[in-house]
Amino acid sequence: MDGGEVGYGHQVTALYELDLRDHPKGDLVRVAVRAEPPGKEAAAIEFTATHAASDPIGPWEQASPAMRWASATATFAEVLRGAPVESETSWRDVLRLVDGALDRDREDQVEMRELVVRAAALSDQLDGPGGRVTTIR
Repeated sequence: MDGGEVGYGHQVTALYELDLRDHPKGDLVRVAVRAEPPGKEAAAIEFTATHAASDPIGPWEQASPAMRWASATATFAEVLRGAPVESETSWRDVLRLVDGALDRDREDQVEMRELVVRAAALSDQLDGPGGRVTTIR
């Protein structure tokens, strides 16, 4: 992210795909963030976080709703553009990710689920019973 793109009180979710080699060692990820609090005289603050190869990763179900939604959205985009992940990911997989993070009170999320259903219906790779993907119940 470039400075000034994220305002005070906002949050950012960044997704990176890691292509791990056999038995990785050391840090898998190092993230550094520099932030300037509001006000002209405020000094910048820097945060650094790492995730070592030896650190446990919790179950997907324990990831935050924002992380699960961002992942579902990114997977949908990758399948739409025909990325290599597309050959390994079915529309049913995308719908499962979306449904696992869906907040039915959020109109934008409900609309995106419908877009996944429409994209699946338009594709030649339907994988549900009778070649259909379920609609919102």
